[in-house]
Amino acid sequence: MSRNMITYSIIAFLMIPIFGLNFIISLISNVFLLLILVPIFLFIVALLTFNSIKTKSKTCTNCGLTTFGDNEKCLYCGIEFNTNFKDSKLTQDASKEVIEIDAEEIK
Repeated sequence: MSRNMITYSIIAFLMIPIFGLNFIISLISNVFLLLILVPIFLFIVALLTFNSIKTKSKTCTNCGLTTFGDNEKCLYCGIEFNTNFKDSKLTQDASKEVIEIDAEEIK
């Protein structure tokens, strides 16, 4: 009986440090991952939010006021926002806008 007790106590003394060390290493690695990954995740969320806000904003060409939303006129000066690009020189035929360039060999 005393031999079994000694055997079990030796096994317990060998097993407890192994599992305890594994627990401490996993705890430290999880804390390290949280300290590194959470700020990176928050930075990515902030960039996506900033990009979303930037695409929804309009800047008046007359007074320079930046507004958010679906306003058709500037809140400050009352000029209409140019959302249809009516006065631009864009064409429907892209082949007229392509510039052909001949490659030359440089010696």
